[in-house]
Amino acid sequence: MRIITLITALCLLVPTGCGKGDKKKKAGDGKPTVNITEDGISVKTKDGSLNVSAGKGAKIPPSFPKDVLVYEDATVLMAMEVPNGHQAHLKTEDEPDQVAETYLQALLAEGWTKDRSFGTSQSKGFGFSKEGRTLTLSVATNEGATHIAIAIMKLSE
Repeated sequence: MRIITLITALCLLVPTGCGKGDKKKKAGDGKPTVNITEDGISVKTKDGSLNVSAGKGAKIPPSFPKDVLVYEDATVLMAMEVPNGHQAHLKTEDEPDQVAETYLQALLAEGWTKDRSFGTSQSKGFGFSKEGRTLTLSVATNEGATHIAIAIMKLSE
């Protein structure tokens, strides 16, 4: 939900708003450049960029880490690329226990270390680390579907 809040906040902060067609706002000298399309939002500043792909055309970016599973046949609801990491929100009809076990096995096989686990009756979560990165995985049931939230961040040097 924090991702949806971030997207909403970006839309509210940008005077051009979220509407039909492509819109671009560029301010001068060191100010951010914001590009809003039907498929997402990109913000570029002198410190880096943020790219969000959301909606029916949402896609996982090519820069998404290859050692992190993108669940087969899942619908991408949102993917975000930030200077120090990535986030993704996926949806599948598969059972949450199956999804969680698939991720657990895939991440361990890729060399990730499971540091923690947490959960409730409706969700499971795991924390992993690998080579200066952290990964948080949440698998939850919502409105009859299984939702997968993945956040990967590089640790500060």
